[in-house]
Amino acid sequence: MEEKRRRKASKLHCMARYNDLMTQSDKDFITRIQVSQLVSQDPFNDDFYAQVYAAIVRSRMGLHAQDERVLKFGNVGGVGLGFSQGHRSRRPNAMQRMEQQVERIISNARKREEEKSQHSLHALQGALGKTSGRSYKAAPRQLLQVDSSGSDAHAHISKDDAKDAAAEAAKLGREALGITGESNGIVARKPFTTREVLMRLEHLYDVVMQAERLNNSRVEEGEEGFEEWQAEYDKIREQLANGIELSVPLEACDPPPFISLLGPTKGKRLLPRLTRHLTTETSLAMVALLVAGFDKLDVVRNAPLLDLPPGTPGQAEAEAQTQAFLLSVMQSLLPIVANLELRLVTGMLSVLVTRTDVPAIARSRPGLALFTLLLSRVEVIREQSASGTIPSPPDEDWTSFHTIYAHFVELLLPHLPSLFPSMRQQAPVGERMRTDVIDQPVWQFLAALFILAQGEQTTALLAAVRHKVLDEVSMVKKGWVADEEEATTKINNVNLVLHSLGLDATQISVLQ
Repeated sequence: MEEKRRRKASKLHCMARYNDLMTQSDKDFITRIQVSQLVSQDPFNDDFYAQVYAAIVRSRMGLHAQDERVLKFGNVGGVGLGFSQGHRSRRPNAMQRMEQQVERIISNARKREEEKSQHSLHALQGALGKTSGRSYKAAPRQLLQVDSSGSDAHAHISKDDAKDAAAEAAKLGREALGITGESNGIVARKPFTTREVLMRLEHLYDVVMQAERLNNSRVEEGEEGFEEWQAEYDKIREQLANGIELSVPLEACDPPPFISLLGPTKGKRLLPRLTRHLTTETSLAMVALLVAGFDKLDVVRNAPLLDLPPGTPGQAEAEAQTQAFLLSVMQSLLPIVANLELRLVTGMLSVLVTRTDVPAIARSRPGLALFTLLLSRVEVIREQSASGTIPSPPDEDWTSFHTIYAHFVELLLPHLPSLFPSMRQQAPVGERMRTDVIDQPVWQFLAALFILAQGEQTTALLAAVRHKVLDEVSMVKKGWVADEEEATTKINNVNLVLHSLGLDATQISVLQ
């Protein structure tokens, strides 16, 4: 150990002979040579993947989306700094020191450029006589209009055999979504082929990249050139809205073009980047179309594969697509649904219960996530209106919601036990299935379902899941669990439902 310390001290002593041979000016000169190799006319695109990855991470962390990692040299380009890992250390690392040097050099260059431009302006002032400022009439700001006529096809969304109450509820839901008119005269069209889907996605990725480049060169309102920038940005946003085919009626083809675009993994991963550039009206139209065609999604149609024994052909792909949907598509829906009013949530539920296969959707993880998201939003609205945080919705809106909710419960009630994956799947030979983990999304959905139930609805729901609740509590109290973690998770799952009823798992007695 002592020998190692002496060798290190000797090495440091030899290196110390060269200390202070370079002045700070020499160091800056070398740094300028290095930075000059990194300067690009389009730093965002040359550092594209790091910039997009950083934007996604920042959005998930709730940080400001415009905090780009690009240092700009005025109008002549800039340097991409990649993604900051966010390490907080008292001792700056080499990358941080490099960034500080780059920022200092760029700051000095900007100052020299400003001084030079001011000097040139004073020297040339009056050389051309009296001049006036730039005068032009900017193009009027183009607003993205969502064509409501394209949604006329959604008028007839009630089933022929629906009850009168369900039909009335569907009518109220359509009115809440603004879907009116008749569906006569729909021109049928062929659904997208696989090649057409991939080609359209490539085009959309190109347009999204244009939107991201333009957004990173944002001109603030009130600055020169804002009108031209806004007109160009609105034009790109309109191209995105047209590219995802929101105006095509659902009855025109099966599956609708927008649903087909969400089939490939790259289509699912595109949605979070695309929705950042859509207007509020277009985002609502997109969610409505997604909800109306939810049972046509590949993650719902292929969900039964996940209940089959491991190794079943197509199962791995179905699991990968499900994970991509939950991580990308559902994440992009969260901020949109979080701002919906009660009448719009009622409309979404109305479309679900009247034109989709609700039990089939509920047996998929994405379907459970969607139902839980919508019902949770209703509970948040109820809590915020009760506390005075937001204005209370009209009584008519609550009446419409309870009508839709009653029909929703009626459709799901016979199928509630089969929603638990542990009731549909079989553990591989020689292995033990962690039912507490795979059943957790169902318990979360049931909690959201129970908390909005009233009177006889609560009794009917509790009767449907009574045996499952008793089985879970019994397994824990009799010690039929692998470890303490599984026991805790099972009890917490059951309590999600029981707490919404004012009960607790400790109050349930099980025969030993």
